[in-house]
Amino acid sequence: MTAPLLLALAGVLAGRHLAPASPPPRALTGTPPAPGRERDALQRVGRVVRRLANRAPDPAAERRVGGAVLVGVGLGALATPLAVVPLGWCLVSPVLRRRRERMQRARRIVVDLPDLVDLLALSAGAGLTIRLALEAVAPRLTGPLGSALADVVARLRAGQGVAESLDALGDRLGEPALPLVSALRASERYGVPLGPALERVSVDARFERRRAADELARRVPVKLLFPLVLCTLPAFALLTVVPLLAGSLHALRAS
Repeated sequence: MTAPLLLALAGVLAGRHLAPASPPPRALTGTPPAPGRERDALQRVGRVVRRLANRAPDPAAERRVGGAVLVGVGLGALATPLAVVPLGWCLVSPVLRRRRERMQRARRIVVDLPDLVDLLALSAGAGLTIRLALEAVAPRLTGPLGSALADVVARLRAGQGVAESLDALGDRLGEPALPLVSALRASERYGVPLGPALERVSVDARFERRRAADELARRVPVKLLFPLVLCTLPAFALLTVVPLLAGSLHALRAS
């Protein structure tokens, strides 16, 4: 609404310059227009602007000012959505970007988690403790899991306990890594055998990765719908429907 108001204000200021300061000869002759009769919409708008500008009556100037005001309001009404759309996109774009980054991070954790579980199972089978296993596996992973394990290793080397470091790992990786963190914590605190627990976690992690891949594959037709409609369908219509219509019109003209 700001642009139309500014343009209307510009029309008011224009009215101060377009309308003459002294009354025109017709006004001096005492032949005003009949009361209650309105020439047109432009003159009515210009009359309002003229009264606001405190100028003498002049039908020609009123009509010019009314046209300028109406054109300004129309242009402002057209320009307002063009200004609102970029502003709205600037406000929504950071939110969408952060949401997309969170989704990509969660998907990367789900994809890499079975590999982490397998590496920890191999390390435990080789006789390493949980702390040594984490230190051996951390340099071999990248992405969110690699950075989280590097943080855990830094905590362990700084003197923090294994159980507290595993709690920090669960808080950082979120729900997908909770079964793994629970298995490691139970083995560290209560001496639960780590091999069978990691095997169960590996099976569940692979099933979750397969489910995420299936869900991502089911989204592909929906994402291809808009390119298909906007690109392929017009070309199909031009190659098939338009020649048929042209042939039909030619046959009708010939008959």
